[in-house]
Amino acid sequence: MANNNFKPFATGSGANVLSQVDYEALSALASGFLSGKASSAQVNKALRQGTFVSSCLAQFITNELNIDVLDNGDANGFLSNLISAMNSRSNAVLTTAFPKRTFGTNDFIRIPDVAGGLIIQFGSAIINSPTGTVTFPTPFPNAALALIPVKNSDIAARFITFSNLTNTAASLYGWTEGTTSNLDSFNWVAIGF
Repeated sequence: MANNNFKPFATGSGANVLSQVDYEALSALASGFLSGKASSAQVNKALRQGTFVSSCLAQFITNELNIDVLDNGDANGFLSNLISAMNSRSNAVLTTAFPKRTFGTNDFIRIPDVAGGLIIQFGSAIINSPTGTVTFPTPFPNAALALIPVKNSDIAARFITFSNLTNTAASLYGWTEGTTSNLDSFNWVAIGF
């Protein structure tokens, strides 16, 4: 088991520390103790605040990377390990929110991957007719918000419109210069939730 050398100071029940209100009102808070003697409760409070945070950061590194975090004065090593631990945790969160998978030609992604998340669906098709239907790979549980059909490149100035957008499909229409035209090959993106 990995070891964390950074331990919090004066965190026990009944520790001899100033209350938070008294600490924030302490005249030496901004300048430090300039002369005279500080009470043990004042010093303990300052030590506790710093050691509490450093011990938490060190424990985060220990837990995330399963490595020893040593009190050896190596600030660069500590920072490097902290960054590695944060990257490790970020990657874990992203992998959970956006599971890695291989996408098909007609597929979808839900962001985040939980019920109610935004769903982006996409696909391509060939329909040799002026009208047709695109059926989504998965139904939108609540609503389909938008569909963007895009005609693949060809020499004619053709385009696609849609109507009857539902949670499962939409009707498509092919056009060229004011008249109908085959849809032929096209891509599409649909957004909903």
